[in-house]
Parts: sequence; C-alpha cells; structure tokens
Amino acid sequence: MTPRAQLFSALLGFVVALLAAMGLHLLIGATWISPSELASGLRGEGMMGSILWDLRLPRVCTAALVGLALGAVGSSFQALFRNPIADPYVVGVSGG
Repeated sequence: MTPRAQLFSALLGFVVALLAAMGLHLLIGATWISPSELASGLRGEGMMGSILWDLRLPRVCTAALVGLALGAVGSSFQALFRNPIADPYVVGVSGG
C-alpha cells in the first residue's frame, strides 16, 4: 500500500469515527433519544426536534470544531519547533 493510500485510509477512518461519535452523542443525554426518535427529531418534529436542533446539535458541532482546532494548533506547534513532543509550555502560552 502506498503512503498516499495509507493517508487516505487513515483520514477516512478518522472521519467515520468522528461521525459515529457525533451520532452517538446526539442520542445520549438527560433524555434518551432512540434512533427512531432521532429520525423524526432531525426533521424538526415535536419536542425531540427542539432538543436536537436547539441543544444537542450545536454542542456536538462546537465540540468537534474545538477538537479540530486544538489538534491543528498542536500540530502547528510541532511543525514550528520541529519537535514531536512540543507543548504550549515551550513558548509560554499555557497560562492563556
């Protein structure tokens, strides 16, 4: 397998894992939502639609974006300092 194919398969695996985790976290909460209720809630019907669209989906999307941003910052630190174990303490931004 070529390195490009390995990279593609790894990225595809990460995207599938992210989408699976996001779907699971839409179901879990103070009120359990079954997969059949999830389908009707995604259409915006009733109280489940309100719970999904107003509460859970924004939280899940925000958590995914924050995780992606932290990963990007961590990898940019490692690339900038050419150090695979670089952390925020190297430049003193850990207090911020």
